[in-house]
Amino acid sequence: MATLLKIAGSRHPSYISLLTLQQRLGETISNTRQYGDDETQRALRNRIIAQLNMVSLEVAQTPFNSLCGFSTVGTFESEMGASSQTTLPLDAWPRFLEMDADYEQRRDSLLLSIIRGTYDEALAQYWHLLYYTGTRELWLDRDFVSNRLIEACEKEGDLRSLGLIEIKGLAWPYIYKNRFTTAKRLLHDGMTTLVQARAQTDIGVFYEYMADIASEIGDVPSANGSYDAASSKVIGADSYRIELKKRFANVRHETLGCKRRVEGLLTLIEGFRTIKSYQEGIVQIELARSYHSLRSPEAIVIAEEAYELLHDNVMMPTSAAKAKHLIHKIRLGSHTRR
Repeated sequence: MATLLKIAGSRHPSYISLLTLQQRLGETISNTRQYGDDETQRALRNRIIAQLNMVSLEVAQTPFNSLCGFSTVGTFESEMGASSQTTLPLDAWPRFLEMDADYEQRRDSLLLSIIRGTYDEALAQYWHLLYYTGTRELWLDRDFVSNRLIEACEKEGDLRSLGLIEIKGLAWPYIYKNRFTTAKRLLHDGMTTLVQARAQTDIGVFYEYMADIASEIGDVPSANGSYDAASSKVIGADSYRIELKKRFANVRHETLGCKRRVEGLLTLIEGFRTIKSYQEGIVQIELARSYHSLRSPEAIVIAEEAYELLHDNVMMPTSAAKAKHLIHKIRLGSHTRR
């Protein structure tokens, strides 16, 4: 979908239609993943994909299925069905719950692999644990294993993995904690390493994280430029995630109670939900802030949904604390008005 939108460009007459079809397809896939598939959902997807095929032929001179690598709608359906069975449901995050039970064992196994010099095994274990250490905010562990593995990367001469660890393993936690000076230094270190490794496609993550920093400090033009640079380096799901982040960077800095902000955030919640990103909860917090500024009763509902996702499901303490603080603020404001 992101590829088709990129080919069309924002000035193409069919661009708005593509955005609408993208939203509708995302909604039906999300509903199927959450509530199960049925004939109604399959028929709806088939109609949407048929429309996408026609627009794709007009825009890219190739059917949408071919653009996605699927030869037929049926192939798309089988792939989607397989995904709906294997993708983690949002109300469980069971893989991380399993890791809660044996995380220390997994971490120690990773360190043992580094000590033994079984490099490829250590690298695989590291990437498997990385997202978990981020959501649980296990910063000391993450820093320690990242630096130990960097030493192994240097010994192996694996500059590509070294650069990615510098960016994803070391820099990202500082972005999350709003320590942007340190984050930028580490990002530039990683970028230099990736350039030396000639890993052009991996450089996208540098631009993505630089855009994240610009978004956080409210520098929207810089965020847009960096997100565009990141998007030019990636394809598929990564491109879609970056597009969502770019839209969030723009809409979050709109006037708090304006209609465009509210509508944009509502759309982004669904988008982040489809890729199962914790940022769904971050967007919910922003939407609750908008509703609160409008004195809407929806504010407390959305804030509580954000807290439930970030605290009970994703288990991300700092982000969950932001949602909890907003809940208290909304409740206090409600009592004050009474």
